[in-house]
Amino acid sequence: MQTHQLITQLGKLKESAKEAIANANTPIDDDLKNYLHISRPVEQVLTTLISEAASAAGSALVLVCGNVGDGKSHLLARLRGNEMTAMDFSRFHIHNDATESYSPEETCNDTLSQVLRPFSDAFLGTTDQKVILAINLGTLSNFLEERKGDFSRLKRFVERHRIIEADGLEEGAGSDDHIFRYVNFTNYHFYSLRADGPQTDLIETLLNRIVDESPRNPIARAYHWVCEQPWSALCPIKTNFELLRNESTQKVIANLLVACLIKEKQIISFRQLLNFVHDLLVPYPLSQPDVVKYLALIQQLSEEDRLQYLSPYYLFENPNLSKIFYNLHQLDPAVRRYEALDERAVMLFTDADPLEWLNAEFAPWLGRPVQLKPNERIRHELIIKTFLRLNYFKYPSSPVYHDDHFLEYTQALFTYNNNDAAGLRNMIELVKKAAYSWNGGTSEKNKAIVPGTVKNTSYRVFKQLGLRAVLPRREDKKDRVVVNEFSQEITLKFGIPPDQSFVITIDYSLYVLLQNVNAGYRPNKIDRHTYINFARFVEQVTFADIQGQTLYIDEINFGFPLDYKFEFNEEYQEFTFSKLHRA
Repeated sequence: MQTHQLITQLGKLKESAKEAIANANTPIDDDLKNYLHISRPVEQVLTTLISEAASAAGSALVLVCGNVGDGKSHLLARLRGNEMTAMDFSRFHIHNDATESYSPEETCNDTLSQVLRPFSDAFLGTTDQKVILAINLGTLSNFLEERKGDFSRLKRFVERHRIIEADGLEEGAGSDDHIFRYVNFTNYHFYSLRADGPQTDLIETLLNRIVDESPRNPIARAYHWVCEQPWSALCPIKTNFELLRNESTQKVIANLLVACLIKEKQIISFRQLLNFVHDLLVPYPLSQPDVVKYLALIQQLSEEDRLQYLSPYYLFENPNLSKIFYNLHQLDPAVRRYEALDERAVMLFTDADPLEWLNAEFAPWLGRPVQLKPNERIRHELIIKTFLRLNYFKYPSSPVYHDDHFLEYTQALFTYNNNDAAGLRNMIELVKKAAYSWNGGTSEKNKAIVPGTVKNTSYRVFKQLGLRAVLPRREDKKDRVVVNEFSQEITLKFGIPPDQSFVITIDYSLYVLLQNVNAGYRPNKIDRHTYINFARFVEQVTFADIQGQTLYIDEINFGFPLDYKFEFNEEYQEFTFSKLHRA
C-alpha cells in the first residue's frame, strides 16, 4: 500500500500517536520530537532548579508539577539526554508516572510513599537521596491528603507556596525550602504578557516549525512528496499546509488560541496543541493514508466541499472535534455583526457571480480558484461564511475585529503580575463601582442597596460602602518588560474600616460582566449563579459593620436623590430617622 506521506507525518502530531508519549527516564530519540522541541522559559527554570539541587549537600526533592500532557515528561527526557545537564540528572532518581504502582497489590499512593520515603517526616534530612518527581496537581493533592500524617512537612511546603491553588498569594520561604524545590507548569503558558497585551511568539514558533523548510523537518519533506504527485492540485491537505506557511495565518491562529486560554479559561497542553494542528490540517473525512482510497475521496469532492475543508472555514465549523475547536466556534467571526462588512455581505447575495469576487479578493487563501461544474451550485450561506472568515484571516488587525475588553484585561494582567499598584487603579475602581451597582443604583456615589429577605416595591435601603483596596507595596513592584510566569486571574483585596478585609478573584468573563454592570446592565438570576463569588463578595461588604452604619431609605422614584436616613446618634445614644432635603 502506498501511503500519503503528508498525512502519515502529520499523524505523528495526534494525541493517540505513539510519538506523542514521552518517558522521562529515556532520552528522546525521535527525529520529529527533537525537531519540534521549542525552548520555553520553564525549561531554564527547571534546569537551574535541578543544577542547584544536584550540587546541594544532603537530600533534595524537585517537584515537577502540572497537568496531563503539558510536556513535563518530554522536557525531563530532553534534559536527561542533553550533554550539558546529563551529569546533574545522573544524581537523581526520576519518578515519572505518579499514577503507577510497583505491583498489583499496591495503590499508586503506596508506590509514591516508597519513592518519597526519604522525604517523610520521619526521615527528612537524614539521607542524601535526590529525587525528581513529575506529578500532576490532582495526584499530588490526593496523595498529600491521604498521607498527610506521614508527609506533613511536604504538605506544608506545597500549601505555603500555593502550588495547587496557584493564585499569586505565595507566602515567604520556610525551613524546608533547601530540601524541597518545585516548578509548576500551570504557571507557564503558551503566551507571555507585555504592557501592550499578550505575545504569542511561542505558538507562532511552533506553527512555523511544523511548516519550515528545514532539512530536519520530516513534515516538510512529506509536503514536497505531495507536490510531486500528479494529483497534488486537488489535495485539500496540501492547500491547508500551504496556508499555514503564511505568517499572517500563524499569527491569527495563535491569537485565537490565546483567546481560548484567557476568555474560556481552557487549559491547553502541548500534546493537545499538536493534536489541534493535525486536526486543522487534516479534515477528519479525509484522514485516509492509503493513497488509492484518498484519491477516490478527493476526486468526488464538490467545490462546496473544498471550501468547507479550507482551514479558515473548517476552524470554526467543527465544535465537536475537541474542546479547542468548541471554544474557537464561540469566537467565529461569521456569527458576529460588523456594520462595516454588512454591505459587502448583502452585495454577495445580489452579485451575479460572487465566486469571481472571492477568487480575486482571497486568491492566496483559496489555494486555487473556485470553479463550478455545469449545474453545480454553492449555498449563499456558505459563500457569506467563507467571505467573513477569509476576511478575518486577511485583515486581522482591522478595527472591526478590535476587542477593547480583551486588550484592557490582558494589560491589567500584566500590571497585576508585576505588582504594579498604580496600574491596577482602573480595575479597582471597576470593582468598586460594580459593587455599588450590583443590586441596583442611586444617583449618589458609594452607596449600595442592602438586600432584604422580602421584596419591597415601595422602598429601598442603602448604606455607605467605604471600600478601600489593599495595594501591593511599592518596593514589591516588578519592572519586568515581559512576564512569562503568571496567573491568568486577578485577585484583589479590599478593606473596610476598622479591620475587615475581603478578597475577590476576577477572570475575563467576570471582568466583562462588571463592565456591562457599570454601563447599566443589571445581573439576572443566571449571572448571580454563574458569578456567585462576586455576588457573595457584594453581600459580605454590604453587611460588614452594618450595625454601626447610617442607613438611607429611598422611595422608589428613580432619578431622584435619597429620601430618608436612619442612624445612631452617639451623643444622645439614640436612633434617629430623618427626612433628607430634596433638591
